[in-house]
Amino acid sequence: MEGDSASSTELFAILSSLSELPIKQGIAVTGSVNQWGEIQPIGGVNQKIEGFFDKGMEILTSAEAGERGKDGSFPENTVNGRVQNKLKYLMKEQARLKKEAEAEAE
Repeated sequence: MEGDSASSTELFAILSSLSELPIKQGIAVTGSVNQWGEIQPIGGVNQKIEGFFDKGMEILTSAEAGERGKDGSFPENTVNGRVQNKLKYLMKEQARLKKEAEAEAE
């Protein structure tokens, strides 16, 4: 993978890893990602594949992406909910390890 057009593929791989949802291997993906995480379709074929870019992870994983609720969280068994939960876990784990390291240093 190289160039901006590979950035959506890289994002899907990261989201797949964090959500622990496997990606289907028989689907090709292209497109860049802007600074807000929005997929930018390649030029010239926008109308043909516009829907794909609205639900890329849903197509690749067969799991619902999930809409953010009023409280800022996503439904638990959606791609976004699983990613959100994994990131929360990783932040807690990092804080725990930092606290452990500080205690050992004393």
